[in-house]
Amino acid sequence: MNANSQTVARFVTVTMGLVIGLTFLSGFGNVLNLALKLRVPVFVAPLVVRGQ
Repeated sequence: MNANSQTVARFVTVTMGLVIGLTFLSGFGNVLNLALKLRVPVFVAPLVVRGQ
């Protein structure tokens, strides 16, 4: 691999990581918001979200 293809591979890897991370956080926030709207206790809601 030359330097240019290593740079492209690093860019693609970082971009994929960001997309996956933001997708997880978005889903976590949406389900947490729903759990709180359904009046799930605040200390239980994050545990419910992890089981999604």
